[in-house]
Amino acid sequence: MFATHFDGSGCNAQIVVRADQSLSWQGNLTVLTGLGVVIATIATGFAFVGLWMVVPFAGLELLAVAIGLYVTSRRLAHSEVISLSPRSVQVESGYRYPANSRRVRRRWARIDLHDGHSPAERSRLYIRSHGRVIEVGACLTDKEREKLARELRRLLAEQ
Repeated sequence: MFATHFDGSGCNAQIVVRADQSLSWQGNLTVLTGLGVVIATIATGFAFVGLWMVVPFAGLELLAVAIGLYVTSRRLAHSEVISLSPRSVQVESGYRYPANSRRVRRRWARIDLHDGHSPAERSRLYIRSHGRVIEVGACLTDKEREKLARELRRLLAEQ
C-alpha cells in the first residue's frame, strides 16, 4: 500500500510505500502467547503420563514459530519514502530509519513500469535518470504498482 502526503505549499510531495501487514507486532505476540499456552498445556499433559520427551520438542516448535513471526514482521516493516521537491526526486528506504538514500533530478526523471514476462513473474517499477535506476514498490502487488506509477507520473508532470 502507499499513501501520498503534500506539504502546505503544494510544491513538495511524499509517497510512503510499505507492505500490507495483517497484524501488528503486538498482535503477533498475542497469537504467540495463546499458541504457547496451548502447546504448554498439551506438553504438560504428555509429561504427566510419562512422555516427557514431548516437552523439549514443544519448546522447539514454539521457538520456530516465534522466529518465523519475527522474520516476517521485520520484512513487512520495510518502507520506502519517495520525496518529490521542485528540483529532485529522493528515494529513502529502510526499516525504522532510512538506511539507503538515492536522489535524481526531477526534470530528467522518468517512470518505467515493466510487466513480467510470464504470469508468475511480477512487474517492476523504476525511476530512471541519467543512467541511474532506482527500483521502487517491490513490496506492492502488480495493481498497486500500476497505481503508484500513475501517481508518480502525475506528480512529475506537475512541475
